[in-house]
Amino acid sequence: MNTKTLLLFSSLAATTLIACQAEQHVSNKEQQSVSNEIETLINFNSKDALNQVKLVNASSNKMMNDQALTVYFDSKKHTHSAIVFTPKTPWDWSHYQDFNLAFDISNSGKHSVQLYLDITDIDGGNYTRSVNIPIGAANTYYAKMVVMI
Repeated sequence: MNTKTLLLFSSLAATTLIACQAEQHVSNKEQQSVSNEIETLINFNSKDALNQVKLVNASSNKMMNDQALTVYFDSKKHTHSAIVFTPKTPWDWSHYQDFNLAFDISNSGKHSVQLYLDITDIDGGNYTRSVNIPIGAANTYYAKMVVMI
């Protein structure tokens, strides 16, 4: 079976998908300070959260020991595979000016994988980010987002 495998890891806070915002404040000396707020979007340790994950032309295994979700893309039979995260309640990022979505991902397959992140907001707006995931250990990948008011 020719498959491409990605392993989605969880961070120290047992999260896999997080949103974080860097708030910048300018003092009288015009120095900038950055504070980070981390909001967990999906925790793969939660059975309920796994119900919010849909696989298209792929299969998965929940890895209990390392708190990860292993996804196998069936690339031999399909040119398109996907992981769809659909929360019960839409995520509200309106209180952020700009933020990043962060994913910890490893690739244990034989080839690099081009990953496309498509986000559709509650108003139907679509945002696409893309990154190539090389073969190897987990790295954190960030998708910069800006809230348009």
